[in-house]
Order: sequence, then C-alpha cells, then structure tokens
Amino acid sequence: MNEVSSGGGPFHDKYGWDDAKRGDLIRDCLFFSQTLDKTCFRTFICSVDMTMYRKLKESCRLLPSVAEICNRFVPRQIFNWYLENFSQWKVPELYYFFDQNERFEGRFHALVKKHQKKSWAGLYNHWDTIKNVSSANMRSTLPLQLADMLAWAHHRKLTPHAKDLKWSHLHTMTDAVLPFSRKDFGAKELEVTAGYADVENIVSEYFNS
Repeated sequence: MNEVSSGGGPFHDKYGWDDAKRGDLIRDCLFFSQTLDKTCFRTFICSVDMTMYRKLKESCRLLPSVAEICNRFVPRQIFNWYLENFSQWKVPELYYFFDQNERFEGRFHALVKKHQKKSWAGLYNHWDTIKNVSSANMRSTLPLQLADMLAWAHHRKLTPHAKDLKWSHLHTMTDAVLPFSRKDFGAKELEVTAGYADVENIVSEYFNS
C-alpha cells in the first residue's frame, strides 16, 4: 500500500502507472473483497497510541511491549469469534501466517509456545487451538495483501496527514464492506494494561522469591 499510494517501486510512473491507475487498483482490491463470504470472514485490528504509551513508559509504568499487547489481544478475539460461530462441538484449529521478516512473528511464536498446554481439567485454551505459525511472501499471497490494505487504511485513519489527505477515508470503505473487530489502546486502555502488568510483576516476584 505504501508503494501504490506513493507511486513507488513497481507502481512508478515510468512503468506505465499514474494516479488514476493506482487509484483504480486500490478500488479493484476493495471491490474484490466484497465477494468474500461475510459469514465466515472477519478482520481483526489492534493498535496502540504510541504517544500515550511513551508517556506511561517515561513515568516508569510497567507496560508490556506493543507487540505483546497486540499479540495477546488479537488471538483471543479470533478464538472467541471462531468458537462462537463455527466450532461449538469440537476444538478449532487455527493457522497464523505473517509476512516475511514481520517483527511480530517471532514474539508471537514464543508466546504461543509459552502458553500452550497450560490448560487444566481436560479443557483447552485459545493458545492450544493454534496449530501453526509461519511466514509467507506477501507479494504472492493475496490474503496478506488484503490484510496490508486493511491495516494501512486503519493506520491512515489514526495518523491523518494534513498535507496529504489522499485515501484518508479508505477505512470507511473497508469497514462498510467487511465485518470487523477493532481495539485501539488509548490512554484508558493502556492505564488498565499497565495495572495488569504491575500485578503480573508482583506475582512473578513473589513466586520467584
């Protein structure tokens, strides 16, 4: 999306592109997403207010990393949605694919391994339903391209550019077309997250002493 919106890389004018063609491509991707079965498709996006996050960190508040906040929130939401709609009588199997060199993948994989098989009394948790975590090449993987467009549109909504309003309302179109769940961690949510981090740290120190 960065290359398409700015006319960079393979979407440069010298390769036969112009603003009209690049705009048509984005709209075509949006129109294609309308063909998806809305009963078994949903988008999940988590974002963190970095200005507030840095302020809390400067005040010595204990906070999980940004990657950990999103890595903890999204899988739980996906699991709840999947279980509620598709798999009430058997354990679901979930597969996660990241773009190559995505910085969230390694931390997410470690989080999955850490929490799997910690259920008790024969029950399973949402981490146990994750059967595979791997990477794929976004340039040849259509679902990752769609995910990139959705994430880019949401980021554009949260960080509007006064000098460049092009595609600043793309998120309104994606939200109108596709069912979604969003969680923006602003001041209130980060304060709560910091509180949980404080508790986890105290418990950890207690059991390690």
